[in-house]
This record gives sequence, C-alpha cells and structure tokens, in this order.
Amino acid sequence: MNRRKALKNLGISFSVITVTPSILSLLQSCQKSTSWNPVFFNKEQFLVILKLMEIIIPETDIPGSTSLKLPEFVDAYIEEVLDLNSQQRIKDGLSQFFKEVKLDTQQESISSVTINQWEMQLNNHLKEEKNKGLSTEIIQELRTLTVNAFKFSEYVGENVLAYSPIPGEQRGCVDLNETTGGKVWSLK
Repeated sequence: MNRRKALKNLGISFSVITVTPSILSLLQSCQKSTSWNPVFFNKEQFLVILKLMEIIIPETDIPGSTSLKLPEFVDAYIEEVLDLNSQQRIKDGLSQFFKEVKLDTQQESISSVTINQWEMQLNNHLKEEKNKGLSTEIIQELRTLTVNAFKFSEYVGENVLAYSPIPGEQRGCVDLNETTGGKVWSLK
C-alpha cells in the first residue's frame, strides 16, 4: 500500500491530528532530523510559520515549538497527510494572511515583519469576534495543530503530562489530582 494514500486517510483536516503510529512516527522523525528543507512551504513561508508557532508555544522552562521541531512536523504533515484540495486551501489562506499582514504593517515583504508585529497579527486573527475569512481559519487551524503536535511530542508526553509506560490497574471515577497530580494522561 502507498504510504501517502494511507496517511491521507488518517488526517481529516489541517488542524485535526488522528493519533496513529504513522503520525507519531512522522513527528518523531521530524524531531530527530538535524537539518530541514521544507517540503510544503517555501523557505520564506516556513520561517514565518516557525515564528508564529514559537509565539503560540514559546520556550519556557519546557521546550517551545522550535526546540521540539513542531514547524518541521507541520510542514511534513501537510505534505504527507492532507489531500490536494486541503493543501491548496492552506496556500490560499496563507497567501491572504500574508497580504493582510503586509498591508497592516506597511512592510514590503513578510520577512521584514518584526516579531512584535507578528504577535499582534496573530492575536488579531485568533480573536473569536474578528473573522477575516479564510486567513483567520488557517491561522486558527495552525494554532490547533501546533497545540496538538505539542501534546503528542515525546518530550511533553514523558516529562510534562502524566506518563506510565506500563499501565497499572484501571480505576474509574477518581480525582485526577489523586491519580496524576492534576496532569492529563499522555497518549504516547
């Protein structure tokens, strides 16, 4: 069976990640790569996606999206999993978003936009009451995909979320604070 066709059947939309061994393998392979050449985005778009994802999940006492190589995963995920119509929708939405950003910031190219300007643009598009159409949908989906990929990453699964490599007994209707110290269970 063709790997690309199998992966396409696993992902429904840009922002929904169906956790399967293939998707986890894709995420882990991106995290292990030492250099990355974008496969879906061009280099300029990829650098913007990297900045936006770092704003969404910044580096704190735990690694941020750049350290976890989530932009690389998003790039590979879109290329490997989504169908051509979804990919075109993303390209159109990003193109619209970049035009809006250049107009709002009065910059000639998206590479000239400062991190503070990106943060303002991201905040504007993530507000519920503000809907600019496809560009807003794509940015909201990027945020959802970033957060989901973060939760599914190996580091977060083992070090941030509640993780038990050998599950024990099943106890229902118990307080989460009592069982895991308030942490959500890792899916890893």
